Amino acid sequence: MAFSRNSNGPNSDSLVRLGGLWRNEGKGGKTYLAGSFGGARLMIFPNGFKEKDSDPDYVLCIAQSQPKKEKAEPNRTNDFPI
Repeated sequence: MAFSRNSNGPNSDSLVRLGGLWRNEGKGGKTYLAGSFGGARLMIFPNGFKEKDSDPDYVLCIAQSQPKKEKAEPNRTNDFPI
């Protein structure tokens, strides 16, 4: 089921949008989904260890979000003596 702003499906009133995920490519070229939820970083990977139909197709991982790096303020020196 795809989420849409104008969803009129049978359970559309019970759906709550929690956030969004973006498709990324890992170092080995594998695709995964990632996004943020509160102070956590969510990542969804295809299950590379699936052996049986009862094993999950995807694995959800959660990690603490890293604080955003602030841009360093330029070193302001008075280059012009007064």
